[in-house]
Amino acid sequence: MNIYAQDNPLDSNKYIGPQNGYLIIVGGGSTPRAARDRFIQLAGNTAASIVFIPTAGSDDSIPTLSDRFIAAYKKRGITNITVLHTRDKKTANDSNFYNPLKTATGVFIGGGKQGRLSDAYLGTKTVDALYELLNRGGVIEGSSAGATIQGSFLMNGGTRKGNSAKIANAYNKGFGFVKHTAIDQHLLKRNRQLNLVPVIKEFPDLLGIGIDESSAIEIHKNTLTVLGNSKVFIYDNKNWQKQTKETGGLTIPYISLTPNQSYDLLNRKVVE
Repeated sequence: MNIYAQDNPLDSNKYIGPQNGYLIIVGGGSTPRAARDRFIQLAGNTAASIVFIPTAGSDDSIPTLSDRFIAAYKKRGITNITVLHTRDKKTANDSNFYNPLKTATGVFIGGGKQGRLSDAYLGTKTVDALYELLNRGGVIEGSSAGATIQGSFLMNGGTRKGNSAKIANAYNKGFGFVKHTAIDQHLLKRNRQLNLVPVIKEFPDLLGIGIDESSAIEIHKNTLTVLGNSKVFIYDNKNWQKQTKETGGLTIPYISLTPNQSYDLLNRKVVE
């Protein structure tokens, strides 16, 4: 069993991403229009049933985050919106709590600290319900912390401070919607190009995915497609020498993807 990932019992081993559903993973900052439009389309447009999970935010910010989210989607004609939030794993295992996920067509996981998400939900029936949503063809979008939690290795796991990469311990587990990956965000905006390097050195089977602000990726089965306005970096320890490049005086192993480019997650190669 992979020590840094939650099991995904519903997906075939043939696929790194969801077999039936879709993921929209945003690098933070403003969500690019292409990503927002794609999320709404996949969720069912005005017939969508959306669940917003603001748990990565601080306690005092959650009411404002929730109000802004509801207002933004109501402008797009979507009125069936539920806010789902707890800090308690016992609550996250209560069917009365996660019941809205049973009929949801789309889920948005907001930003903040990804450790708050793992502390509240990892290993609970709420995450099982998220897998079931993907299994029936739904879509999950997440930005910033809501992006990182979708990988199997949780960058900056737990509620610890700092932005440097932390090597595995009990906190370094994500929800594992994208298997065998570590996802970082705000990549170029916050100069995080090196954060993924020690992680994939420690765990060579992991694929590192770094997403800049105003950019996003869509993942379905084994295909990753870049949406938005900036770049996505792929870090692959298995092709370390081939991918090493000089960037701003730093030697970094990566493949740089630009909007509309696609990448094969299983075979680890750019789709021409």
